[in-house]
Amino acid sequence: MNWLIAKQILQKTWFYIKNYWWVGALIALGFVLHKFFLFDKDVFKSLYEEKVKQSDKEQKILKESHEKELKELQRVEEEHKIVVEALEKARSEEGAEIKKNEKKRIKEIITMPEEDRVKALADEFGLEIVEIKNETN
Repeated sequence: MNWLIAKQILQKTWFYIKNYWWVGALIALGFVLHKFFLFDKDVFKSLYEEKVKQSDKEQKILKESHEKELKELQRVEEEHKIVVEALEKARSEEGAEIKKNEKKRIKEIITMPEEDRVKALADEFGLEIVEIKNETN
């Protein structure tokens, strides 16, 4: 390496040190603050563990709500079958059949809250409301 090249490199280095000394000072200050004033050494690990716990809680809640929806869907399907069978039985005695729009309306009614559902089925299709009383001995 030539002396002129070394001199030019040293001049440029000195120029950058003289004009941009504050960048090096900020880096050094940041390093000192990080090493001496950071009490929790595993910040990222603790953040990761907290996120994992939060994710587990969210997954548990989602799983429970999914199970509730599946149970509700099964209940609706069972009630739909029962109502359609009862209506078909009543209509077969009269000599008529259930229409598609009536089956659609039954599906809509079954998704209603229970208080409204029973009344709507009885009113629209002429079914009787029978209450079952459980007697305990």
